[in-house]
Amino acid sequence: MTAAKPKSKPTSPRAASVKDKASPARKSAPSPGSQSAQTPLLEWIAAGVGAALILAVLSVIVLDIARAHDAPPDLVVRSKGSERVANGYLLHIEIKNRGDQPAAQVDVEGRLGHGAAAQTASVTFDDVPGGSVRSGGLLFKSDPRGGAVELSAKGFTDP
Repeated sequence: MTAAKPKSKPTSPRAASVKDKASPARKSAPSPGSQSAQTPLLEWIAAGVGAALILAVLSVIVLDIARAHDAPPDLVVRSKGSERVANGYLLHIEIKNRGDQPAAQVDVEGRLGHGAAAQTASVTFDDVPGGSVRSGGLLFKSDPRGGAVELSAKGFTDP
């Protein structure tokens, strides 16, 4: 004859609640067919954010396709100041391509002064993509701040 073990009872209400939390098997899980059809709010928010992002990307693509990308390079050169260097004076320049198409091997010339005393300096920019800005410098023997400097893009090749 075997003696049955007596069930131990929790000694405190806290121990009883811990025991209830520790054994989830006692709670009956709803079967898949009986779950409610409500979607949690967080899922709706995530779906809305995802849909908004997809629409934004598609809008940018459609607008980019609709915009004409045929404008040839439109090169504008401007002075950005000068400074004294060992070989004379450095005139900082900036070239902007306002067109849509890129320009390669862009020759920029600067002319300081007029007539026989005029000094010229040139620089070649390897690549100036459409809608971009590049910077460089021209070297002169005389101070460019003392006279009028004419800057111009002389030519370019198609990349």
